Amino acid sequence: MSACATFKEATIEERWEYCKKRNACFRCLMKRQFRHRCPTKPCGVDSCRGTHHRMLHNSERPPTSRSGSSTQESSCQAVVTSARPSKPKAHLKIVPIRLTGPKANIDTYALLDEGSTITLIDAAVAEAVGRLGRSLS
Repeated sequence: MSACATFKEATIEERWEYCKKRNACFRCLMKRQFRHRCPTKPCGVDSCRGTHHRMLHNSERPPTSRSGSSTQESSCQAVVTSARPSKPKAHLKIVPIRLTGPKANIDTYALLDEGSTITLIDAAVAEAVGRLGRSLS
């Protein structure tokens, strides 16, 4: 989104709304499932430590009155950039499987991970079915 001309030309408020509607991470502007785990660093504009992208930073400050009156008026604006549910849920892909080996057959479950490059098995389960393999530490 940060490369999109329409996004760049939008006001700060419009950018925030755009991100909310598209369920985008406020830190990296990419569509994410777990925004609270985004590794992108905080904003950094004017030493801002906010959990938002630089393009979402609102540097406008309300004007301060320097008159001699003793009454001061201030305005406050609060913006929630992200919220964590009280009970986060994760949906994992698991399937029932049967492990077959020289010692035994075991019915169990396997976790499917499309991003994984290796297959792992608990050492105790591998030993129970009679399979040997390399141990990873």
